[in-house]
Amino acid sequence: MTKPFSMKILLKKISIILSRGVKKTNIYDDGFLKIDFELGVVQIEEKSCPITPTEYRILKKLIDNKGQLLTYSVLLDSLWEEGIEFMDKHTLAVNINRLRKKIETDKHSYISNIYGMGYIWK
Repeated sequence: MTKPFSMKILLKKISIILSRGVKKTNIYDDGFLKIDFELGVVQIEEKSCPITPTEYRILKKLIDNKGQLLTYSVLLDSLWEEGIEFMDKHTLAVNINRLRKKIETDKHSYISNIYGMGYIWK
């Protein structure tokens, strides 16, 4: 870099160079529930928690949109795109309930149902 230069440009170049060596992890961890999306591993209190591929897709979609209401149609459309052919609102509800039983406890609640609209990851 030649003089004179803007401090803004210098900081941007430093940021770009530093980000080249940093690998971003794709992990959700709140101390109780840990999900490694690159490996497809779900752990509860460091113990393996097996989930189905459909439950995994639902979990990923909810966490990617944390705090946002995902309507039934949005979830169904995204699962349909993933190759799940026979998914309807009832099947979605069954999969959500199974997922809740696996990852939630009295102290740890993650998925909220907004009646008549959809689901939200708290």
